[in-house]
Amino acid sequence: MARYFMLANVTREYASARMKNLDEDRIPVIQKLCESLGVTFHSMDFTRGIYDIIGIVDAPDFETINALKCVVVEGGVISQMDILETIDIDVILRKAAEATGSYSKPGE
Repeated sequence: MARYFMLANVTREYASARMKNLDEDRIPVIQKLCESLGVTFHSMDFTRGIYDIIGIVDAPDFETINALKCVVVEGGVISQMDILETIDIDVILRKAAEATGSYSKPGE
């Protein structure tokens, strides 16, 4: 399973609905959705800055995390979501080091 960071912005409809029901805890709803997709939920926090929410989950693949995104965006509470997948930099650099000799810069 890979770790994903979901960076999202909420809609006006979300804020309006939550202001009418301030005691509603949305975390169990998100956890249930994650469980239905085989995703492990770690956290969801509201943030100050260009994103309103950051969620951290583990998912079996990128297709699954995009399915989660589709469900949430279709529900009308998220206006947009960016997904960041963690990487193993050591594997990437090892592969790059192996390939370095097979590439020449333009003009060489």
